[in-house]
Amino acid sequence: MAHFFLHPSDPLDHRNQMYEGDIRATLVDKYRHMWYAAKGPLLENRVILDPFLSTRSLDPRRGLTILVALKGAPLREIRRITAEFNRLEPGHYVYPASDLHVTFFDIVGATAHYVPDKDYHAYYARLLRHFFLFHRNLSVQFEGLTASRSTLMAQGFHNSCVQHLRDFIRHQAHAKKFALVERYPHQFLSSHSSIVRFQRPFRNPDRVVQFIEKNRFRSIGEMRIHQVELVVHDWFNQKQKKETVAIFRLD
Repeated sequence: MAHFFLHPSDPLDHRNQMYEGDIRATLVDKYRHMWYAAKGPLLENRVILDPFLSTRSLDPRRGLTILVALKGAPLREIRRITAEFNRLEPGHYVYPASDLHVTFFDIVGATAHYVPDKDYHAYYARLLRHFFLFHRNLSVQFEGLTASRSTLMAQGFHNSCVQHLRDFIRHQAHAKKFALVERYPHQFLSSHSSIVRFQRPFRNPDRVVQFIEKNRFRSIGEMRIHQVELVVHDWFNQKQKKETVAIFRLD
């Protein structure tokens, strides 16, 4: 069956175009609200524990996702941050370097009910290949930490090309009446990287919160994107459980 895509080099809607300053301001506000919502509960040691964190091999959740693996200076600095956190508060799940990533788009958020569909996968692979003919200058600037009640995250600030990719996927799916099963539908998506999952109550909640606040604006580094992946993966993006559908090299 032939597929005809909307041209990704044209604005989807001039009213909804977001430029670099608007994107950064929106993300600063989003990450600040995330931290304000988490700080009180974390001080009270009211962490949320993932039911499969201690038995990751049994996790049945799978989804179809567009992501990039962390590389270069941001990866090295995040490894330093997680080592510092682990010395301060040991016993939590620190993402291995091979699993650290940024989710650009959850086409189907990880769920126990996901059934892989090769035609569905192939459609999105073609869609992405078409998009990257026109847009190759993707980047994410990492700066500072935020947290939820379950996770420590590195804050990522994506450029307008990443935003255009997300808008294009949503617009194309709507035009073709393809269902999206996003984890956060209709929301402005961040470009954070989950770096530590809390695996038990904290030994010293005050010290954990102090560590995060000390590093709220820590410079982590910029990552120019050279490769984007379309994958079926689990909730934790474990390398050994990830199935690569397509790889898009942007060099």
